Amino acid sequence: MRNIVMGSIGILFGGAVIVSTFFRGLPKADSAYGAGQLSAVITAFLMFGVGLYALIQGIRSQGESDDEQRKPRRRKRRRHKREED
Repeated sequence: MRNIVMGSIGILFGGAVIVSTFFRGLPKADSAYGAGQLSAVITAFLMFGVGLYALIQGIRSQGESDDEQRKPRRRKRRRHKREED
């Protein structure tokens, strides 16, 4: 469920920045302001892509039963040998 919510948020925020960029036009890279806008557009595309991936993974995991879901692997604890005086 967490992947569905976070994916949806990423798609909404990333998509909003991308759509607003298309309405305003691409930023001019002649100043620091333009460079900041360009990096925001790149971040929006990344956020949209990762949000879409997380949403797809969340939807896929909703259809699986508890037995089919992968359980996280735990590492074995290391035992430290203590020297006795």
